[in-house]
Amino acid sequence: MNNDILQCINTRIDFFEKYYFVPDNVRPEVDDFIKEMQSVGEQSTDAQDFETKFATNGLQERFTAILMKCTPKQYNMTAEEKAASRETAKEIFKEDRSRII
Repeated sequence: MNNDILQCINTRIDFFEKYYFVPDNVRPEVDDFIKEMQSVGEQSTDAQDFETKFATNGLQERFTAILMKCTPKQYNMTAEEKAASRETAKEIFKEDRSRII
């Protein structure tokens, strides 16, 4: 498995560890999901191939469903993240102002 695919997988694994508390009863489901993701990664030729398989083989839906069973951790944004968030909000408002109002 190449490093780009490994990065795609690790990003999702880190998501569970950094941003969510995984309840004990959900941990086996997370572990199975990780094994399946790694299996798909081993069968993929590159990151794009992995992402396509991740989206079309139901892994994206499973990822979302598992996250819904977990509790988000509190996260304090950095000053840079807050600034980027404000800019994104401004752009969204500018693009879709009439619908938002």
